[in-house]
Amino acid sequence: MFPKTKNPKSKKINNEDLFDDCPICQAMKKAQERGYDLSYEELQTAFAEANKLQSKSKTVN
Repeated sequence: MFPKTKNPKSKKINNEDLFDDCPICQAMKKAQERGYDLSYEELQTAFAEANKLQSKSKTVN
């Protein structure tokens, strides 16, 4: 639905700010490496995965 966009004004994210165990950070890092911003659907998917992992960790603790 939303095209992948290359946004020359988008802020470059420092890799040190992205965590390897975070699905949102992983998606942002991949998009940045490919030179585009995440689409709305990609963000929704990443947040859903992060929420799923968070709820699993709450049941374990």
